[in-house]
Amino acid sequence: MADDAREIEKYLVQQEGVSNKFWQVCTDGARQTVRYGRVGTDGRETVKDFDDADTCRRETEKLVAAKMRKGYLEVADESEVPEKDEPSDDERAELMFWEAIEASNKWKKVRRDEYDADEHVENLTALLAKKGKGTLVQFQRQMVLNLNALYTGAVADLYMILANDYSSDGDAVTFTRFISDDDFLYFRCWLLLKGRQLVEAVRNDITTCLGGGFNLNRDECWPDGEGLLYVADRAFAEKNGTDPDDAYEIIDALRELDPDLDYDSPPDMDRDPTYDLQAAYPRLVATIVALR
Repeated sequence: MADDAREIEKYLVQQEGVSNKFWQVCTDGARQTVRYGRVGTDGRETVKDFDDADTCRRETEKLVAAKMRKGYLEVADESEVPEKDEPSDDERAELMFWEAIEASNKWKKVRRDEYDADEHVENLTALLAKKGKGTLVQFQRQMVLNLNALYTGAVADLYMILANDYSSDGDAVTFTRFISDDDFLYFRCWLLLKGRQLVEAVRNDITTCLGGGFNLNRDECWPDGEGLLYVADRAFAEKNGTDPDDAYEIIDALRELDPDLDYDSPPDMDRDPTYDLQAAYPRLVATIVALR
């Protein structure tokens, strides 16, 4: 007979971003029953039998903890799940864009010092080659929107500190203030390849790059992600067996959809880049100069 006082019954929901799903687990002695799916549906059910009740409870607790780490929250039951509006097409497209960037980045948790933007783009191309034309156009659109959102004075400051030449006179450090339009574009592509979490942090405060996520050694990794600009077209060409160097189907399709949206014509910068970078970002400049 099962010890009811020690049984587990949990109902968890995940409603971050466009997600709206549930995960429910119950134990009955040595039997574990899991039900999961989209909120408002019956979902799917799996049943697993363990050797004994203690093992069942222990393994179930591990599952619950893993779900909580992924952002699931516990509610009393289905009746307590908050109502969630259906995500817009733009919200779905944005999530798809960042999920593709993350899924194709095999360096996101390990070997950051060996990160290769070109290889990341190759992985991304292979992943997107499984998608339809409409999805690729939406990927391209989200890429341009995010590139334009990074066209700011602060990100230009970061570009100069990471990529431009500099001179030293004692403790004083002076950076070349020239900004190449092309190089700054490729730099912003490189930032996008680093993933949503880091990009949003940098947009809020460029000094957050000191917390990780960057390979700051210029000799090992020049901040250039140019390949991202053409990844959707190359994926389309790979899927259709055409020459990727002659194919601009996706770029042209986006221009027809939204003629005013173009990474070569970003909005006006919110402010001029900083003249004295060392005075504005002393710790950031000291750290990066030491690494470079």
